[in-house]
Amino acid sequence: MTNPRPNAAAETRRPSSVRVRAVDERVVSSADLTGKTALVTGATSGLGRATATALARRGARVVLGCRDVAAAEKVATAIRAETGVASDDLVVVGPRLDLASDDSVRSFAREFTSEHPRLHLLVNNAGTNFLKRAFTKSGVGVIAQINFLGPAALTRALEAPILAAAAEGREKGGAGAGANVVHVSSVTHRYASVASVPKFLRDWDVGSYAATKLANVMFAYEIARRWGKRGVASSAVDPGAVYSSLWNNDAFFSARPMKAILSFAYAPPEDGAVAVVIASLAPFARTGAAAARRRRTETETETDAEMETETERRTPPHTTPPPTPTTTTTLGRGSTREVCSRRRSSPRSPPADPRPRTAPESPARSRGRRGR
Repeated sequence: MTNPRPNAAAETRRPSSVRVRAVDERVVSSADLTGKTALVTGATSGLGRATATALARRGARVVLGCRDVAAAEKVATAIRAETGVASDDLVVVGPRLDLASDDSVRSFAREFTSEHPRLHLLVNNAGTNFLKRAFTKSGVGVIAQINFLGPAALTRALEAPILAAAAEGREKGGAGAGANVVHVSSVTHRYASVASVPKFLRDWDVGSYAATKLANVMFAYEIARRWGKRGVASSAVDPGAVYSSLWNNDAFFSARPMKAILSFAYAPPEDGAVAVVIASLAPFARTGAAAARRRRTETETETDAEMETETERRTPPHTTPPPTPTTTTTLGRGSTREVCSRRRSSPRSPPADPRPRTAPESPARSRGRRGR
């Protein structure tokens, strides 16, 4: 059967709350996340670890959401050492999170919310590929579950702390979003389609890696539509061609010759994480820039007021400055413009002729006058 919608992404209309912005990386890179809580899933290696490290460097309290808690503890220790974080509370490991299990997602969300009432940044990074055919207890393909359904369920389960952070941002009067949700997608979403949601979830071939990345993009739009007006930013990010641990799941790509080729041709995770980090920081950088502009405006207003007061103090009483003379300059047919003339005419600028200008006479008429 031919799919009547070969490209669902191309036919999808952006909700009114979605805006396309140009991002200034210099402004974004200076964002300060001090006092903000960030959750990064799949942070034991690759993009997740690089993203968590970058966020910790900017002062965020980073929570690692991972299936292997022991490995996550080692990564948290390494991140603290790399970033020089003095307190162990700034890079912590959350409860065990297995995105392949709905029960694990719900349990994680409950424990996380009880300990962190506000979540300013959620990075849905965890994903997988090249797995053997397998399904969850509810009959969902494992790749579709881990890459899309699990992160989507986690985001909805964390709605309370996310919206609480957004409300806090609005109360502080920030121009940007108070909370941010980032979905790590892939360029492969451009040649995927999701014609049937039930088939996408339950048919192994339909629920492919590329289709799950398209679903990430669609879910990012949905979060923007639902929560955008409440102060939550949402974006889907393509990190580019990155050589990560994802390739190790396939026997062909994990062989020594292919590993060498992939490591040479593809970028390291630290490079791919740049796009994820920029998407993570952008809303908070806008808030910081707006606050800086507001402070600068207030300072300039105070300075102008002080200058006016000083001028009034120095001006003698009952005196008014002499009016500035004006000169009417003819521009064309009946059009005039008043311009301020200088009190002292520049040697290069002779005083204007007060007589009205007239059009030059034709050579014939001039000769006639001379003949008379």
